[in-house]
Amino acid sequence: MKEIFLALRAQLKTIPELKWIDLNKGQMNYEKPAVAFPAVLININLPRTENITKTLQDCNGSITVRVCFDFTGRTNHLLNDAQIAKSLAYFNLINKVHAKLQGFENDHFNSLKRTSALEDERPDGYKVMPINYRTSFREDLVTEEV
Repeated sequence: MKEIFLALRAQLKTIPELKWIDLNKGQMNYEKPAVAFPAVLININLPRTENITKTLQDCNGSITVRVCFDFTGRTNHLLNDAQIAKSLAYFNLINKVHAKLQGFENDHFNSLKRTSALEDERPDGYKVMPINYRTSFREDLVTEEV
């Protein structure tokens, strides 16, 4: 899983607007999150694995990439088009993140496929859009660093 995180980190670092890329350690659960915005926080899970041998497994990976913003925009119907466009610009960054990850693969895992993107409902001024991907890979404990 370490290789997946490092590959995602490297891929996302090519987006200059991102100010923080990290493993998700609950940073957005605090009143003042210890991140620079906009940020991406990554979770990697293995919801299903299947043994091939004692040391070899087929793994189905679930990756959640949380795109986080300190949102100060307004979006009501009384605003002009330029104001709305500025407030909704965070969607452009969400699309850039997805464009970098959809179909991304390397020698350690198969192509990422988006399965959902459901914005968190939050009472604070932050916007968090978790984008969920799935992938698969083969893990061999004999060749992995343990």
